[in-house]
Amino acid sequence: MFKPRLYAFLIAGAALGMTMPARAEIVAYALSFSDGGTGRLELTLPTGPIPTGDYNLFKGSTDTISASGFTSLTVKDDGYSFSVAGFGNNNGQLASLEIANTLFKGINVANAGAPSSTDSNVFLELDGDPITPGHFQITGDNGAVIFSGTFTAGAPVIAAAVPEPSTWAMMILGFTGVGFLAHRRRRSGPALSLA
Repeated sequence: MFKPRLYAFLIAGAALGMTMPARAEIVAYALSFSDGGTGRLELTLPTGPIPTGDYNLFKGSTDTISASGFTSLTVKDDGYSFSVAGFGNNNGQLASLEIANTLFKGINVANAGAPSSTDSNVFLELDGDPITPGHFQITGDNGAVIFSGTFTAGAPVIAAAVPEPSTWAMMILGFTGVGFLAHRRRRSGPALSLA
């Protein structure tokens, strides 16, 4: 009586799991600055590894890799910490980001740059192609330059896979099914009896 329902439930769960999109992955680029600073750019890509091709990301872009895939950009340099959140035209946002054939190829931080988390009067400006290399500048009060130099970006590294809801659903469904079968088997007595 319960077996057909259980099998139908498991088949429906498997079909649901197969219709879900591919898992998302976090792809990271390590940044190196000419004065010894470090940084990390992260993108969350819903279709797995970065597709080859050229992608210009900006607020409202509709490329295969969309601007919504930008996760974070963090930089530690000269005793300051900076972070960039999202795309836009305000301080602390990216004006544009370019990915070319999986490489981090261009960046432009909007307005005066990204403010430091420890001193709101200090900003980090990033501009250009990290392969050639790009240019960065740390400015203080009234735009006075504290330090400027170049930065480069490494090849992309898949940092972590983000489990999708279908993976969790299938795992929970499997444990539920096994638990149900164990419970039924225990209630109906031993499957094998010794004479």
